[in-house]
Amino acid sequence: MIQPQQACKVCSAPLPAHAGECGQCGAVYDEASRCPHCRALAGTEIKGDRFVCRICGGPRVPAFDRRVKRRGTERAALTQAGDARRSARRRGALAVLAALFALLSALTAATLGWLDSALSSLSWMAAAFWFVGMLVSWVAARRARAAGVAAEERAWVDVAGDAVESFPAVTEDNLSELLGVAPARAEHLLTRLVREDRVESEIDAQARVVYRRPRIDAESLRLRVGDEPVLLDESEANEPISAVKPPRRNRV
Repeated sequence: MIQPQQACKVCSAPLPAHAGECGQCGAVYDEASRCPHCRALAGTEIKGDRFVCRICGGPRVPAFDRRVKRRGTERAALTQAGDARRSARRRGALAVLAALFALLSALTAATLGWLDSALSSLSWMAAAFWFVGMLVSWVAARRARAAGVAAEERAWVDVAGDAVESFPAVTEDNLSELLGVAPARAEHLLTRLVREDRVESEIDAQARVVYRRPRIDAESLRLRVGDEPVLLDESEANEPISAVKPPRRNRV
């Protein structure tokens, strides 16, 4: 997928003609780069193995190519991922705090054991309470973190689906270039789309595996009006079902 070159309007770095974001300075050229968290029109940066907003640090799917026509379905998943990750951080902090109180209570109980058995027993009970609180917060933090990862993955799958639908056919190398991910990651996203019946795959004349939006077989798509089957022609097969009007029947 060779693209003509242009220069970034901010830092003058060479960019493909359809670039939506400059990888060097972060300048953006498309509304798809608007962050769903802070609403800023900002680029992305890599943090660990994730792309995040340069402004607020929220999870993002970068818009590296303006030819990918996004429907915006990934925004809800990214918002959910951001909320889940913030919840995981809060619950993780509570787990650490509860662990510190449990340790302090245990040390107090061990010290008072030589002086007052009643106070020592109360301190051991407090240590047990804080220990249970630590476990509950730790489990909740793990669940929230897993929910955030799953929501972020849904966002990536949605954008990958938009990328496939924006071209007649794409390969895993094409998707890797469009989304700025490794070919193995692109293959994983395409495999999930195929598994969910959102795209179909086939072998082209160059023996490559290509992916495209599912094609509707007009001969197998039928509507029933009363007891009469109605066969859709080729033009009607690509229209929404609600847009296909059945033949009018005269009342007797």
